[in-house]
Amino acid sequence: IPIFQALIIVDSNFEYPENYAELAFVLKDQRTPDYKQALSNLIIAISGFDDTDRITNKAITYFNSAYCRIITDVNFLNKTPSTPDNKKLILNDLDQAAQEPYVKAIIDNDPLDTTINDWKNLNP
Repeated sequence: IPIFQALIIVDSNFEYPENYAELAFVLKDQRTPDYKQALSNLIIAISGFDDTDRITNKAITYFNSAYCRIITDVNFLNKTPSTPDNKKLILNDLDQAAQEPYVKAIIDNDPLDTTINDWKNLNP
């Protein structure tokens, strides 16, 4: 985590938004996940994406943003539909993520984690 934080600090011109994404992945996937902080970093990373091909793996960043939005959604945790605003954000992230076939396959059917499918069932 400190390495990615240092990379973010030295990137004063925000030329490498993927540093925020990498920090978010670590925060999300660590032994004790920090989904809220991961989501904050994913939002920053995505805000720095543009139409250039320099940044690869954008789809997985959008997927992780959707996942963190879902897992921190109080409505989802209470097994009720998301608010319209949150639903829109999550669906946008999932739509962007589904642009890559390998990520779409995870969205459509992840046998190891049913979070996305559980959310989709609550939010038809």
